[in-house]
Amino acid sequence: LNNQNLSMLKAMGGVSVYPFAGDLDPSFQFGFYGGIGPILAMDTDNNSFDLARWRHVRGYPSIYGKLALEFKVHQARTGIYLLRLGYDFTQFRARIDGKRVYQGIFLQFGMEFPRFR
Repeated sequence: LNNQNLSMLKAMGGVSVYPFAGDLDPSFQFGFYGGIGPILAMDTDNNSFDLARWRHVRGYPSIYGKLALEFKVHQARTGIYLLRLGYDFTQFRARIDGKRVYQGIFLQFGMEFPRFR
């Protein structure tokens, strides 16, 4: 069982590029995503599992980045379904729960809703 309590607050700006936009069906987009932004790691008490663990939180700021393949499927009435599969990475100046580098593969789902006029 993992007994490490670490929460991360992220804010990110990113860019999506669709190099095959004119070659595929208009309802499907395939491209690439890259994003970067600040991250705050909040290291809380590892021996508490309730709200008391937030009493003596320590914060560690850094920069966070991710690269991904992006797939979008456009539906006329329901909106756009988004899927990203990629890799994210961040490195902190201090060791947090025994590590300085946090990285890995991620899978992200999303949905964009259309505006009706």
